[in-house]
Amino acid sequence: MKKLLLLVAVSFTTLLISCDDSESSKKISENDIVKACTVMNACNSSEEINECVSEMTYMSKLNSDSPVLLEDIGNIDFSGAILCFSDSNSCDDLKECEKKYLGRDYTTTECDGEEFIESCDGTKRVVCRYDDVTEKSYVYKHDCAVGNGVCVNEDGDVYCRENVPAECIETFSKCDGDIKKECYVDEGDKEYEENDCSLVGMECVEQDGEAECMPKADAISCSEFGPKRCDGSNLVICYYGKEISYDCKDIYGDSFECVQEVRDDDGEEVTRYSCNLPDLKKCDDTEATCSGDVLKYCINGETKDFNCKDNGYAGCQLLTSEDEDSVSTCVY
Repeated sequence: MKKLLLLVAVSFTTLLISCDDSESSKKISENDIVKACTVMNACNSSEEINECVSEMTYMSKLNSDSPVLLEDIGNIDFSGAILCFSDSNSCDDLKECEKKYLGRDYTTTECDGEEFIESCDGTKRVVCRYDDVTEKSYVYKHDCAVGNGVCVNEDGDVYCRENVPAECIETFSKCDGDIKKECYVDEGDKEYEENDCSLVGMECVEQDGEAECMPKADAISCSEFGPKRCDGSNLVICYYGKEISYDCKDIYGDSFECVQEVRDDDGEEVTRYSCNLPDLKKCDDTEATCSGDVLKYCINGETKDFNCKDNGYAGCQLLTSEDEDSVSTCVY
């Protein structure tokens, strides 16, 4: 199964689409995402703006109005968080959004980083964090319940764990329609996963006591494993002797297409098929730059402008960290 997940670029262990409705009915626009990323960068310039915009756009295309499961947070209202970030006008506003939607509470209570003991306070994970600006350590609380989780303390190892269903009292692997459900129980530690096989054009099948996402029985037969052809914007893959397909636009975003490329493989021309950007839309997708008060960023192969001053910032600036990493971002 892992090979398929790599092909479709959806890791069900880190990102899972829920069937529940979000609190936010408004769709996320590209400007919402760019503003949210510039706010996050203005308050914490550790991530390059293009990486943030690309990742947030990818997630919004997969899931624009349903909760998203993040590996270190839990099941969150992604749309609500991005819209709240986008409306922020200061780092304090951003922290309030993080507290509401991500369960992150950056307190001003100082702590001794060397003597502080991590703990659980109800559903909250309590740790000591170091602030680079003030050069002091403060109590940081992460409410696991915001992500539908619980705080677990295993011999000093404190972390958030997803709140598993009541039925997860012993190990099982089964299908519920096309939903693959798996529960792992090991000496009191529990893990639970649900995978919607239909997201990648498959169905859930139980074999020898194990549930698996498999191609549908009436799917077209094929021989060689891997991507086989493009069908419009759909990438067709051979998996376990059957064809499955998914729309590149649905997975990656509207600018992506199913692309056929001819590559040189040790002197032999080999045809490859993948979800990619059209050749006419290429740009440096790693570094944003400042041009006066304008932040020039790249998304889906296109270079675009974001006027920092027009959006409430002091301007655009190239910042250099202590590690000598440079990041162009809007600044307050």
